[in-house]
Amino acid sequence: MAKKSQRIWMILVGLCIGFLATFVMPNKSGKEIHAANLTIGTLAQLEQFRNDVNGGNDYSGETIELSADIDLTGVSWVPIGISSCPFKGIFNGNGHTISYMAVSINQNASDVSVGLFGVTDFATIQNIGIINSSIDVQCSNGVFAGSLVGKSNSTAVSNSYSTADVNVANTDSSDVYVGGLLGQNNSGTVSNSYSVGNVEVSSSGNKYMGKLIGKQASGTVTNSYYLNSSTVTTNDENTTTNNTSTLSGANSKTMAQFKSGEVACLLNGGDGTTISSGGAIWYQSIDNGIGPDNYPLLKSTRGTVYYAYKCGMSTKAYTNTDPEAISTDPWASNETSHDFTDGTGFCANCGMYQKCTTETSSNPGSASNPYLITNLGQLYWYAAFVNCELDKCQDPPSYNRNACGKLLNDIVINDDINSENARLWKPMGHCNSSNASMYRYGGTFYGNNHTISGMKVNMTEPWPTESSLYAGFIGYSFCRVYDLTIENSSVTVNASCNRSYIGGLCGNSEGGECSNCKIDCDVYASSSANNGYITAGVLFGITKSDYTLS
Repeated sequence: MAKKSQRIWMILVGLCIGFLATFVMPNKSGKEIHAANLTIGTLAQLEQFRNDVNGGNDYSGETIELSADIDLTGVSWVPIGISSCPFKGIFNGNGHTISYMAVSINQNASDVSVGLFGVTDFATIQNIGIINSSIDVQCSNGVFAGSLVGKSNSTAVSNSYSTADVNVANTDSSDVYVGGLLGQNNSGTVSNSYSVGNVEVSSSGNKYMGKLIGKQASGTVTNSYYLNSSTVTTNDENTTTNNTSTLSGANSKTMAQFKSGEVACLLNGGDGTTISSGGAIWYQSIDNGIGPDNYPLLKSTRGTVYYAYKCGMSTKAYTNTDPEAISTDPWASNETSHDFTDGTGFCANCGMYQKCTTETSSNPGSASNPYLITNLGQLYWYAAFVNCELDKCQDPPSYNRNACGKLLNDIVINDDINSENARLWKPMGHCNSSNASMYRYGGTFYGNNHTISGMKVNMTEPWPTESSLYAGFIGYSFCRVYDLTIENSSVTVNASCNRSYIGGLCGNSEGGECSNCKIDCDVYASSSANNGYITAGVLFGITKSDYTLS
């Protein structure tokens, strides 16, 4: 029994040693076992990591990840990595930010490299933002200064950004390298990144400056951006090399372009009009009500940026509204995308009707695959479709008049039909004296045992090309209506034409069928025409003898 207990004890000790070997942070000497995946979520942990790197642990081959935004308020930041001990690992910010970083150095060291990272060598830095921060250096020797990295050697920087200002005052003739994001890029890569801060240098020596990178010694820059209105100022232009406009792969953008969402789309790949196949990395609040943001961010909560038509606009624009998630009416001009997210069926921006859908793509609008009407806006879309009033309506219009529809919900057009702001209903189907059959409603309307309430029809004139007026839920028709209730509604006609046909359900039905329909509708009719006549009824104004009613 004693031997068994001893074996159990040894197993537990072994497990504990294994656990510590995986998660213990290395000390300044770097002699302890490296963390397999070091996560940093606090200022204290970030400072400990910095101390370890500067103490000799380069983290080569190791991955360090941020798990939270880190605020450096009140801290005089000492950069991560120095010339004798550069950072060589992988630093993944996971979209988090370092904020209120203040690097204020006043020293005469032979090599001053400042930023969040001072010196990196064969490292990877990605998915990190530097915001509300500043770099201020006063010294009498060479300087490498950038908000993210001062001196970057063979380092891959991607999906990173800075809004920080960088200021350097050098009192001797040593060279200085100062950039908004990197001081110097030596044999490294910078991709999908941007800087919008100002750069200022005062020195009697050679000055290498840039809004994104101070000096590109070698290496590449791709799909990266800087703010054209940010400043690069110096005390002596004759000894200054400003590579802002000559840096290949770094592109100037205006504040309007940054704020519009254009840069966010560009950073996500392609030509700025699409999202890369890998999905969005950069986000920005534009019109989703939680911003707006002036610049792209690495936080998905801010909203994905799309490039699409917006209602009321003849050209595409950047928006947070996914064109695939909202209805796009193919009959609306410019294939405009509308916002129907409130469920009413009317665009929240322009009032356009939401298009009805069908259960399948085969023969949409047929009796076996009718348009499905779920809300008020779709009911109005269906009526406009039948009446050929939508832009780019299908040709010939006779196809539209035969479209079938099916209610999926009870629909309230107005809560109070006597309100001054009551929404008016325009009857489906009308008559043209030259070709009546082209315009009358000939489809099937499946009420599906649902109710339409609060319908208000108020007409004083017929359709422009007609001599007669047809009013009701349906105006002029050869249709079939099944299982529909209309209640708390009214149809009012005060016509100046010779003939008026008015009914709660239909003004003039020249054939078809009505089954299991209940109509509770007040009908009011009058005519100011000489010798004018009116036919009116609660259900129909007039029907042909071959009409079936049950």
